[in-house]
Amino acid sequence: MADLCLGSAQFGMHYGITNRYGRPKSKEVREMLIYAENEGVKYIDTAQAYGDSEVIIGENINRKSSLSIITKIPSLYDALSGNDIFNVLDSIFKSSLIRLCSSKIDGLLLHEASDFLHPNSSALLDWLESLVERKLVNKIGVSIYESFELEYLPIEKLNLIQLPISLFDQRLLFDGTISALKNQGIKIFARSIFMQGIILNESNRLPDFFSKDFIQHHSKFLEVLENDSLNSLEATFIFLERIESLDAFILGVNNMTELKSIINTWKKFKDGKFEFDKTLSNWHWNRKSDIDPRLWTH
Repeated sequence: MADLCLGSAQFGMHYGITNRYGRPKSKEVREMLIYAENEGVKYIDTAQAYGDSEVIIGENINRKSSLSIITKIPSLYDALSGNDIFNVLDSIFKSSLIRLCSSKIDGLLLHEASDFLHPNSSALLDWLESLVERKLVNKIGVSIYESFELEYLPIEKLNLIQLPISLFDQRLLFDGTISALKNQGIKIFARSIFMQGIILNESNRLPDFFSKDFIQHHSKFLEVLENDSLNSLEATFIFLERIESLDAFILGVNNMTELKSIINTWKKFKDGKFEFDKTLSNWHWNRKSDIDPRLWTH
């Protein structure tokens, strides 16, 4: 069974198009970190691009916490074009360690896979591998959106890939990307599993930049689930748990109430107390402008 990874974009900025709560207070973040660890969450995912999320985590995580930290660094393309590349990259990475109040972390990912298109990409890879050799990180990898990004990645050198997958966005499942990565021995973390909360919300709460067809699709989805006595959170876990290649699910939450609801649902599956024999693969939506947040016009 896949592990859980607590997402933290909401800790550092007002994130998510369905987020009506804003950022949680520092005290609530501390409570969520403790609760997540106690309930078996294994990882916490953050990034330099998530506002001051790294700082919030560093200030509130227990120094003896068993939560493994994974962070992402923004595009290094310009840094690869300058002088003293190794030290510049080190400085960028170590700024994360300072904010996280940690001497090492479990994983470091590039936020932009296109960094490997730079002429000096070999230096980038050498530097990433040096982090592992120096025991500053255990795993290196990238965050991707599309399968074509794998074409210019040194896959054989990477340990971890984050990618989007949800009931409405199954592209990387259907095109074989997920199974191909697993065959390479790479850990796969599923992100955007709730599509910034879209899947968990009522259709009448969706922003009006979504197509009418997509809103109707979402409405039909909820209607069918209700007939099957399921909610969208349960359906999400049923769908994800059937993808054996996934190693972890990244959970984006706005507050403790949401975190408890998600973990309580997850525990039903972990304890083998949930069965459902219908397929959920038919809820994929083909229109990219509705499922890729980079194209949302909010």
